Amino acid sequence: MLLQSDSAAIAASARLWQALLRSNEDDASRALSIVGPVTARPRVGAQPYRFYGAILRAQLLAEHQSPTLALAMLMRVEEMVETWFSGQRDRGQALRTSAFARVEILQAWAESLAKEESREEEVAWCQAGILTLQEGWLTGEMPRLLRLAPAIPLLVAKADLGVEDPKPAEKDEAGQ
Repeated sequence: MLLQSDSAAIAASARLWQALLRSNEDDASRALSIVGPVTARPRVGAQPYRFYGAILRAQLLAEHQSPTLALAMLMRVEEMVETWFSGQRDRGQALRTSAFARVEILQAWAESLAKEESREEEVAWCQAGILTLQEGWLTGEMPRLLRLAPAIPLLVAKADLGVEDPKPAEKDEAGQ
């Protein structure tokens, strides 16, 4: 029902959380179909949920199909960030979040390749990519990643009852 909501934010949030729950299944196809393609520009209010859906899609693709496909998809998403987010801060945080996801994918891929014989060149390529991303996007203090706030959009607006919130009771000397 929430997946069909008229509210873009509620529908996108429901889709993201359902896909995340389905991502723990052995077959990732259901989670991938819930997230859907990432080529379309999200409706107003749905951007952060669709963005994190794209991150989830990339993680699933990397784990179950192809790390190269996942990395290429994230680079495409990074190109679309400019049109998905209006604020400079949100765009920068989205790009850092995508870079962080690419680092995780490259690290897992490098670990997988390192277990195989004569894959040193590919491992070195992954490590070089990790270093480039870390130097370009993830240096200094812990960079701010895109927050998913609120994690679930409000379904019902807070009612204005015209009553002020009561003041907290004052504590006595004993702190009670």
